Amino acid sequence: MSGGRRITKLLIANRGEIACRILRSAHAEGLPTAAIYSDVDRNALHTQLAGEAHPIGGAAAADSYLRAGAILELAQRIGANAIHPGYGFLSEQADFADACEAGGLIFVGPSGASMRALGNKSAARRLALTLGIPVRAGYDGNDQTDARFLAEAPKLGFPLMVKAAAGGGGRGMRIVHHLADLPEALASARAESLAAFGSTQLLLEALLARARHIEIQVMADHYGKVLTLHERDCTTQRRHQKILEEAPAPGLSSALRSAMSHDAIRLARAVHYHGAGTVEFLLEPDGRYTLLEMNTRLQVEHPVTEAITGLDLVALQLRIAQGEPLAIGQHEVQMRGHAIEARLCAEDPWRACRPQSGPVHALRWPGIEGVRIDHGLHCGSSISQHYDPLMAKIIAWGTHRSEAINRLRLALEQLRILGPQDNRALLLAALAHPGFGEVVSSDTGWLERALASGSLLPAVDSPAGDPTAPPLAWSAAAAALIATRSARVHGALMGFQSTARGPSRTEESARLVQRMRVRAQRHQHTSELRLRCDGSSDHQDLAFWTLGDAADPLGVWLSVGVPVDLGPPCNPSDRSPGEALAIGPQRRHFLAHWSPEGLYLDLGICSDLAVVDAPSTSTDSGRNREGILRSSMHGLVASVEARVGDRVEAGSLLMRIEAMKIQHRIEAPRAGVLEELSVQPGQQVSAGQVLATIGPQAQPASATAVSPLADTGPQSHPG
Repeated sequence: MSGGRRITKLLIANRGEIACRILRSAHAEGLPTAAIYSDVDRNALHTQLAGEAHPIGGAAAADSYLRAGAILELAQRIGANAIHPGYGFLSEQADFADACEAGGLIFVGPSGASMRALGNKSAARRLALTLGIPVRAGYDGNDQTDARFLAEAPKLGFPLMVKAAAGGGGRGMRIVHHLADLPEALASARAESLAAFGSTQLLLEALLARARHIEIQVMADHYGKVLTLHERDCTTQRRHQKILEEAPAPGLSSALRSAMSHDAIRLARAVHYHGAGTVEFLLEPDGRYTLLEMNTRLQVEHPVTEAITGLDLVALQLRIAQGEPLAIGQHEVQMRGHAIEARLCAEDPWRACRPQSGPVHALRWPGIEGVRIDHGLHCGSSISQHYDPLMAKIIAWGTHRSEAINRLRLALEQLRILGPQDNRALLLAALAHPGFGEVVSSDTGWLERALASGSLLPAVDSPAGDPTAPPLAWSAAAAALIATRSARVHGALMGFQSTARGPSRTEESARLVQRMRVRAQRHQHTSELRLRCDGSSDHQDLAFWTLGDAADPLGVWLSVGVPVDLGPPCNPSDRSPGEALAIGPQRRHFLAHWSPEGLYLDLGICSDLAVVDAPSTSTDSGRNREGILRSSMHGLVASVEARVGDRVEAGSLLMRIEAMKIQHRIEAPRAGVLEELSVQPGQQVSAGQVLATIGPQAQPASATAVSPLADTGPQSHPG
C-alpha cells in the first residue's frame, strides 16, 4: 500500500479537460504538478496550467499517452512520486498500477489486483455471481474462438450484445440481431478492443431492450470504509455513448437506491477497493436491476455528483492515495438539488455524428449562475483526430430538475465556439424532447429511436433540411459587412457598382449594390444576396447596409447593423472576437473569424464556415461530382475492401477509416464501376480528400455515405 506517504509532486498522465480538472484540485491541495504532452498537444491548455510540462512522444496515443514505461521513467527523472491517470489511456491498466507501486510511486487509483477483479467485465460478472448480485445471462468463458461464441449465442437468444471484456465507454460493443451477423461483429469488436485496450477478450450478454442506465459512485479508503455518493442516471445515450448525465436519478425510489448502493458497496469491499469507482446497473421498468460493469477510475460525469454533494472527488482521490482515512460518514453525504451534464463533442449531428477535427479559432463561454464548464480549450488549440472528440463538459445545477435543464439549455445557447462542428444542436434537441423529460419511463434506446424517426433532428437532405442553415448564411453575409466596415474600406473598391440609369436615377437605384454568394460549407447551403451600401455620399462611413435576396429582386431589403443598446454578451475580460448583430428585427450575438478558407461564424446553434464570393453562372462541365467520394473527416485508412474495376452497389463497403479511435464504414454513394482508388491502407487522409471515383452513373446518386459500423458503439470518449 502506498498510503501514508505524502505526494511531493504529482504527474498527470493524461490530457485535455480531465488533465485540467485534476490540476485544479491538485493546486487547491497545494501539490506541485507536472504534465505530459504529445507532439500535437505542445501548446494545449493543460501544459500551460501545470507547474511544468514534458514531451512524451508522437501524436498517436500509442506513441505518447499509452507509453507506460516512458511515463514511469519521466516521473523518476523529474522527481514526481505520484501519478494520476485520469480516465481512459492508462487509468484501468492493472499492470501500470502495479508498475507504479513497484517503482515506489503512488498510483492515484485502486490497486492492480482490484482492477483485475472488477475492471475486466468477465471477471466482474463472475465475482458478482458469487456475491449474489444479479447479472444478465451471458458467456464469459476463456474459450474465445468464434466456434464457441457461435455455439453459446443461441442459448442466450437474439438480439444479444458482444462486449470487450477489458474496455469501457462503449468501445468494442456490438448489437447482434442474427446468428449470421455474429462473426463480423466478433471481428470488428476484437479489432476495436485491441486498438483501445490491448486485449481481444470478448463476452456475450443477453440484450435488455428496455432499461435505464443507473450508476452508483463509490469512494473507499485504505481502512475498509466505503461510501456511496448517491447515483447518476446516464440513460440518454447514442450508440452506447452517454451524452447527458444527471444526478440524482429522477424517480428512483429510496428502496431501489438503497439496494443498488448496498450491492455496490459489497462489490467494492470484496476486493479491498480503495479510491473512486463507479458500479453501473441496468434498471428494468419492473424495478429489477442487473450489474452492467464497474469502472475502476474517475468517471467523465463525476461533476454532477460533485454538484449535488458539494464534495471534490479528485481531492478525495488525492487524500486517499496519501493514506488519509475518509473524514466523513455515510450520513454526512448530502444530496442537494439536481445537476445535469452535457458532453460537448466535435461531431456533426446532421451526419451521423461523424467526428470532426481542426483548430479552435475563438471561444466564448457563458457566465450563468449554477453552470460549471470543464474544458481543455483555448483560442489556437486544436481538436486532434488522434484522440476522443470530447471538447468540454457543461454542468448545470438547480434546486430542482427543471431549473437545471433550463440553465443547461441557456448555457448551450449562449456558448460560442469557432472551430470544428460540434453537437450543440443534438444536445439542445435532446433536452427539449419528451424522451428526456419523461426519463423515468425512458430507456437507453430512446435517443436512437428519436433520431431514426426524424423527430429529433431533421435529416440534412430532407425537405425540412437543416433549420439553421439559411439564417446562418444570411448572418455570415452580415458579418462580412461588419468586418468590412471595421476595416474602413471605400465601398467602390470592393466591387460595388452604382445601379443608376442616366438622368432618371432614383434614390434607391443610386446606391452602391453588389451581388454576393454565401456558401455555408458544412451544411451545404448557398444564398445569393444583394448587398446595398446606405452610407454617406463619400462612402467612408460603412455602418449602414441592407441585405436582399438576389433570387427575389423585388423582395424586401433588411437592414444590417450593430445595435448600440445591445450590451456585451459575456465577461468584458474575454477578448474573443465577437459582435452584436441585428438583421432586420432580429438581434443576435455571434463570434466571427476570418481565415484563408473563409469566414468562421457561430450563432449559438452551431458553427459553420461560410465562403463569400461573386455569383457564378458557369456550369460544371467536368465529371459528375456525385461519382467522386470524398472523406468527411481526418483519419487513417484502416482497410480497403474493394478493387478498381469492381462493380459496386449503393451502400457497398469500400473501405474503413479510423478517426477518433473508431473505425467508420466508407460506403459507395451510388451504383457503378469503381474506376479509381486514391488511397491505400495506412494512409492518413484529411477532410475533403478524394478517396475514390465511381462511374459511369447508373442511377440517381445520393449524398456521400459515411456511416459507422453496424452498431459500432460510440465515439471514443470514455463513460
